[in-house]
Amino acid sequence: MSCKNVPIPPTAEAAGLRNLVFCEDFETDMAIDFSGEGKEGYSFYANRMKGGLTLSPTEAEMRNSVVYLRPSIVGKTGNISTRSNVRPIGFSMHFGYVEICMRASCPIGRHKHWPKFWGFGVGDSNGDNWKEKAELVVVELTDPLDKGRSRSRGKDMIYAGVLHAMRREGDQTFMCSNSVNATGFNDDFAYVDTDWHTYGVLWEPGHVAWYMDNKLMHSARYAGGVLPQYFHRDDPTPLPRIEHLRPAWKALPWEGAHTVTDRETLAFSLACHPYWVMDVDWVRVWQE
Repeated sequence: MSCKNVPIPPTAEAAGLRNLVFCEDFETDMAIDFSGEGKEGYSFYANRMKGGLTLSPTEAEMRNSVVYLRPSIVGKTGNISTRSNVRPIGFSMHFGYVEICMRASCPIGRHKHWPKFWGFGVGDSNGDNWKEKAELVVVELTDPLDKGRSRSRGKDMIYAGVLHAMRREGDQTFMCSNSVNATGFNDDFAYVDTDWHTYGVLWEPGHVAWYMDNKLMHSARYAGGVLPQYFHRDDPTPLPRIEHLRPAWKALPWEGAHTVTDRETLAFSLACHPYWVMDVDWVRVWQE
């Protein structure tokens, strides 16, 4: 929390969110707790998530106000989170504007492991015993080849911001996702390069909007009793639904899906793999 004189982003200002409640620019030793004990006063914790590993200081090295995430075990996700999964401490939020400045390397090979910054319910940090849960993905970088698309535009990555809602009923799992960026079917998808970019998400009751370099990319609107709708930028025409675009997923959305998101208190994680690494300059959260 060492940020100073940080200007309010235009999106946060327009939404009346003027209080900087979380800000980490990776300049001090209190940025990341590598102890595995969940110590007080840190911004991020090197957690061992399910199927992942605990990053060491050399795998999340801080230099010149940047953290360089470099997991060393191939096939395993390395991450740092704003909340410890050892003790109930750390940062979490309910509504607001989240922003990150980051860059990623070119992906090596074709695979389904993506650099990612996302919010998850604080009760779902490491367990399987859930009935409803949500993920709010601020940014996820995917490989165009993995989506069956060429790199003819000279870009190596596709930017995605995704909203997942999941629920279990017996042996069935219902899922509802933001179809435009979860699948890559939209021709206006944002191809990005390996330079620095700012990614943000505005989370309000019944509404999530994603931004890249302060430009609105897409949004989701939802309310109890109706299926959520997704939009590309300011286009008022709803986008196709994921269950229509990818029937093989056998997605079973339910009326009021994503309202589970608004019931969550979210912590946030940064994660990547050895063959597709990421650097982060800062992470900020604004609220009323």
